[in-house]
Amino acid sequence: MSSGNRLKPDCHPTNFGYTTTQTGLTIHAELDEGKYQIGQRISDSQLSQVNLQPADFHGEWNYEIIPNPCLTSVRVKLRGVKPSQTEEKASSAAHSN
Repeated sequence: MSSGNRLKPDCHPTNFGYTTTQTGLTIHAELDEGKYQIGQRISDSQLSQVNLQPADFHGEWNYEIIPNPCLTSVRVKLRGVKPSQTEEKASSAAHSN
């Protein structure tokens, strides 16, 4: 793929959307068309709370973001539930695992 194709998202799926390497590794890529805020800044304090786990291979570039149990909460989608039933349904859903 030429470097010019990087600037054309419509080219990506046809060039490498579904690719298999010579050794059998399968690669799947798709365009994320989500809209995201740009220019957001976070404080040093907020950044220090992000739990980054460096990868074994080039950990200075590759990393995994591990959920921080102190900051993670369970979100439950409840459809067709009256507000008075919310607590009961949420408790039931949380204990079903």
